[in-house]
Amino acid sequence: MAKVVVGHHPELTGESAMKIFKRQFGSKYQVYKTELPTRDFFVKKSAWVGVAVSVRQKPNQTVFNFTAISPSLKARILSVAFLGIAVLVLQRRFWKIENEIRSFIENAEEFK
Repeated sequence: MAKVVVGHHPELTGESAMKIFKRQFGSKYQVYKTELPTRDFFVKKSAWVGVAVSVRQKPNQTVFNFTAISPSLKARILSVAFLGIAVLVLQRRFWKIENEIRSFIENAEEFK
């Protein structure tokens, strides 16, 4: 799990952050609300590759937590069943999209 702390934005919610992500990534990735209990939304590249993101408020700071994960439940089950292959095939793709999300959070004017 990756974490980026930004300036304090108490008005920022998972839903409002998702809208900002949609403006940035909507033409490239699918951005949508997730049912995962600890995440607010997904940035989905494919059924196999995506990032689950949450926004949490702490005293004097706003924290983004995000994890590269397969958005599809079937893909997650298959990844567990064939863990070695999944790690070899997907690891670079996960790193790439995770780094892209990190860079966006760190540099977006809305989060400074």
